[in-house]
Amino acid sequence: MDPTTQALCDMLGRGDPELRAAAARVLAELAPGERPVLDALGTVLASGAAPAARYALQALAASTSPEAIERLLPALAGPTDLRQPAADAIARLGSAALPYLKTAILHAELPVRTGAATVLARIGSKAAHEALLRALAAGDLALSKHVCVELERAILAMDAKGREALASMVHKYLEHKRVAACETAAASGLILLGFLKVPKSRATLLAFARPKQPPELRHRALVALRGVASELTQADLAALARYIEEDDLANVVVPAIELLRPLPVPAAAAGRLVALVASPHQAVRDFAIYKMGRLDTPEAAKTLVEQLDAPQPGLRDLALASLQRNPAAVPLLLKRLRAEADPARFWTLVRVLEPHAAAIPAAQASALTRTLIEQTEKGDKRADALCYLLRRAAPEPLGGALLKRAVALKEKGAFADADRMLTALVRNGAASAEATYQSAVAALKLSPKGISRHERHADPCLDRIGLLIGQPDFGLAKRLCAEKCLGPGELFYVGFHFAEQLGERREFGGLLLSHVVGLGPRTALAASARNKLRLEAFPPQLWDSAKLSAGEKTARTRSRR
Repeated sequence: MDPTTQALCDMLGRGDPELRAAAARVLAELAPGERPVLDALGTVLASGAAPAARYALQALAASTSPEAIERLLPALAGPTDLRQPAADAIARLGSAALPYLKTAILHAELPVRTGAATVLARIGSKAAHEALLRALAAGDLALSKHVCVELERAILAMDAKGREALASMVHKYLEHKRVAACETAAASGLILLGFLKVPKSRATLLAFARPKQPPELRHRALVALRGVASELTQADLAALARYIEEDDLANVVVPAIELLRPLPVPAAAAGRLVALVASPHQAVRDFAIYKMGRLDTPEAAKTLVEQLDAPQPGLRDLALASLQRNPAAVPLLLKRLRAEADPARFWTLVRVLEPHAAAIPAAQASALTRTLIEQTEKGDKRADALCYLLRRAAPEPLGGALLKRAVALKEKGAFADADRMLTALVRNGAASAEATYQSAVAALKLSPKGISRHERHADPCLDRIGLLIGQPDFGLAKRLCAEKCLGPGELFYVGFHFAEQLGERREFGGLLLSHVVGLGPRTALAASARNKLRLEAFPPQLWDSAKLSAGEKTARTRSRR
C-alpha cells in the first residue's frame, strides 16, 4: 500500500468527522482494492455516521474487488439513506455478488437477509432464484413474506419465457421433502405460482386444493388458481364447487367462491345452487343467488322469486339483480306482478322485468294493457309503472290501445280520464303525433287558461300543441278549429300564447286568433283577439272576416256546429 493510501486509511480511523468524510471521499475517487483499505471503509460504513458513511459506501461501490461486497452487506440493514445505494451497488456486480448474497440470506441477521433477498430478486438470474427458493425452504415467516413481495415485483417485469422458467423451479421446489414438511415453505411456493399465472401450474394447484391438504395450503392454492382460471375444465369446476359446501369458511369456502364467481357454473353443480340458498353462511347464500342469475332453469327461477320475500334486505337485492339476468323467471314475475297491490313493490317488479321486456309474450302484453287502462281510469298509482314496462314490451300496441280508449273517453266528455290515459306516453316522448294531439286537446279542456305569461308557460297543453306545430300534413290549426269539444275561448287562449312567438308558431297563433274573430265578430272575445293581432303587428286582413280563405270559413262553420 502506498504512503498516500495508508495516510488516508489512518484518517478514516480518527475521531474528526470532517476528516473522516474527506478521506472517504478521496478514496471513493481512487477506488482502491487492498484489503486494509476495504476493512477501513467497511468500519466507517458500519458506523452509519453521515457524511463519512455515505462516502465510504461510494468508495466501496467504486472498488473492483469482490471483497467489497462483504463490507457493503451490513449497509442493507443500516440507515434508510444507505440501504438503497448499497443494494444498487451490490446488484450492479451481478453474479460476482451471488456467493456473498447466498451466505447472507441464510445466515445473517434478519434485516441483512431481507436486504439480500431484495438484491437477489433484482439480479433475477437462475442462480439468484435458486438462492431465494432455498431461503424460502427454511420456513422463516418474516423472510418468506419479504421474499414473496420482492419476487412479485420481479415477476411483473418478466416475459413469458422468464415466468415459465421460474414456475418450473417452483414446481420442483414444492416437490422437495423439506418443503412438503413445512407449511410456511409450501405456502410460499403456492403464493409464487399465483403470481406467475403459468397454465402448467393448474394440476399442482388443484392437488394442493384437495381436502387432504392442510387448510392454509388449500387457501393459498385456491387463491392462486384465479391466475389460471381459464385453464380449468368442467370437471375441475365441478370439484371446486363441492368445496363451497364445506365448513371451513375462511380457508376454503370464501376463496372457492371468489374463484368460481366469474366462471360458468358446470352442469354437474347447477342443481346444488338451490340447496345452497339454505346455507348458514351468508357468503354461500349470496354466491348461490348470484350464480342462479345465469342458470336458466325453472328451479332456479322459482328459488330466486321466493327470495324476494327474504327477511334480509341484502339477499332480496341480490335476488332482484339475478332475476334481471334470468329470462326463465319472466312467467313467475308476471304472475307476481298481476297480484301485487303495493305500488312500491310493483315498481320493483317492473324494474326486474324491464331487461326481459322483449320476451313478454304478445298475449301477456295485451292483458297487461287492459289492466293498465283499468288502472288509469281508476287513478291507480301502479299505472305509471305498468305503462313504463309496456312501452318497452309492446310500444305500438300500447299506444294504439291507449289512444283508442282516450278518444272514446274524450267524446264522452271524460277529459280527465282521457288526459291520464295519454299523459304517461307524452311525458316520456313515446307518443305518436295523433296521441300527442288528443292529449293536448284533453289537457286544454282541463286547463285553467290563465292568461299571464307565467301561467301559460307552466301549462302542459301548450307544450304538447307546440310539439305538433310545423309537422307536415298534420293540419294542426284546421284540426283544432274543427274540434267539436273546443270553444272560442280555448282557441283564443292557444292563439294568444303562440301569437307572441316567432316563425311558424307565430303564424299558427295568428290563424287561431283570426278564426276566433270570424266566429263572432261582435263578441268581446273577438275584440280581444283583434287587439292581440294589432298588438303583435299581424297584417290587417287577419282581422277582417270577409278576407278569410274558404278553408278557414269551412273550419268555422264546422266549429259552429
